[in-house]
Amino acid sequence: MDNAKKNKKLIKEKGLLYLGVFGRKLLLAILLSIITSFLSLPTHYLMKYIVDDVIVRKNIALLNLIVLAIVAIQILRLIFSQESLSLRTWILPQEDVYSPQNSAQNQRAKSRIS
Repeated sequence: MDNAKKNKKLIKEKGLLYLGVFGRKLLLAILLSIITSFLSLPTHYLMKYIVDDVIVRKNIALLNLIVLAIVAIQILRLIFSQESLSLRTWILPQEDVYSPQNSAQNQRAKSRIS
C-alpha cells in the first residue's frame, strides 16, 4: 500500500510540473479548438439563407458575398485547426507505433515479459 501512495504522489507532482511547463500552450490549444468549432456554425446558416432567400430572389451580388464569406470562414477554420493540432502534438507527442524501430522495441519488450 505504501508503494501505491508513493506512486500517486509522484503522478500528482509530475502532472503539476507538466501543467506548469505546458499549461499556457495547452490552454491555447483548447481555445483554438473551441474557436474552430464555433467557426463551423455560420456555414450551415449561410447555406440555409442562400437556399431559402438568395436564390429565390435571384440576388447574385448577395450570393457572391455569402460565398466569399463561406470561403473566408473555411480558411480561418483551417488555420485555427492546424495551429491547434500542431500545439497539441507538440505538447502531447504521440509515438509512431508503426515505425520499424518501435516494432523491434515492442518485440524485445514482449520477449522480456514472457
